Amino acid sequence: MKFRLLLWMMGFLMSRASKKEQKLKEKIADKQLSFQIKTRDGQVARHFIVNNGLIKSHSGECQAPAFTLEFSDANTGFTTFTASNAQEAFMKAIQKQTLKIIGDTKEVMWFQGLTKYWMPKGKKGKS
Repeated sequence: MKFRLLLWMMGFLMSRASKKEQKLKEKIADKQLSFQIKTRDGQVARHFIVNNGLIKSHSGECQAPAFTLEFSDANTGFTTFTASNAQEAFMKAIQKQTLKIIGDTKEVMWFQGLTKYWMPKGKKGKS
């Protein structure tokens, strides 16, 4: 349940940022793709659509994603995304084979570069 809620919240934050954050708008202006994040058994799945300068998300899987982040289970997905050092957690999950990247890894890197535009800011002031 936590992973499903986390994916919904990610979709909400990405959608909101795609409407308000100018730098994000520039990064997605000409992009058209869909991607999904799911568990291996398909019990938890959410797909994201980048089109016309906006990001939208929907529950379930999509037909032809550019890439899929497939976690072995919901707990692994949740702990990987919420780790204090998410980049390291992703690398470890890939090494342990609890995260499988299916599709275009270049687009995965593009997606990871967008997180700074939609992730909530911490309590620390801007540096």
